[in-house]
Amino acid sequence: MNKYKELMKRQKKERDSFPLIFAFDDYQLKDSLKKLGFKETDRDKVLYIGNNFYIPKDKMKDWDQMNIKHWCELKEEINKDKTGTGFIYDMFFCELNNHEFSYTEDYEDTLKALHITEKDLQTNKNLRHGLDLAMKDILEKQEDFEL
Repeated sequence: MNKYKELMKRQKKERDSFPLIFAFDDYQLKDSLKKLGFKETDRDKVLYIGNNFYIPKDKMKDWDQMNIKHWCELKEEINKDKTGTGFIYDMFFCELNNHEFSYTEDYEDTLKALHITEKDLQTNKNLRHGLDLAMKDILEKQEDFEL
């Protein structure tokens, strides 16, 4: 199985265990507060963390620690791949597909999603090699589907 997908699946399970609130509007926020055992007026007990997500204030430290741990796990797996053909390739192959590389042939959104810079690609030959291989494979598969 794809090593990157395995890591993302495990990390998603951890993230999903957090009591996050997703709310587009005031009604959804009030409803979600109740589901977490808060009163509608307890808005001061949750923090907005972006993208319409809220988290109870008392869980914020744990949330931050988990995200740091996830980031470190990703970096560790990248560093263990000494050729760019294992985890790094899997990572780029997944994220290039997630960001429609086969259609746009632009990998900038993929780099942003992974917090990887062009400088990182220049200084880490394994990252560059894994990216190049994944792009090549995606484009070759795309050619197979063209008429």
